[in-house]
Amino acid sequence: MFRVLAKVSFALALAASLSGCVAVVKTRPPEPRVEVRSAQPYAEAVWIEGYWQRRHNDWIWIGGHWERGSRGTREWIPGHWVETRRGWEWKPGHWQH
Repeated sequence: MFRVLAKVSFALALAASLSGCVAVVKTRPPEPRVEVRSAQPYAEAVWIEGYWQRRHNDWIWIGGHWERGSRGTREWIPGHWVETRRGWEWKPGHWQH
């Protein structure tokens, strides 16, 4: 039982550390930066917009990048900040079918 709990605890800690982004913050994020895109590296490449991330009471810009899209109906929905009663909440980007 201890081993199972240790593995679950480790997995949760790892997920929290990899997320890197606070889900809800009290201060409004800065306006998005205007990024210069490089040339599309291949036909299926999709530009993933950069975004502001809150880390240790600072706003950090995560730059945009090209990512391999898939053929078919998948579309990239960009991540964005939404104002809620609790503060500003991050809605991560995702692929939509």
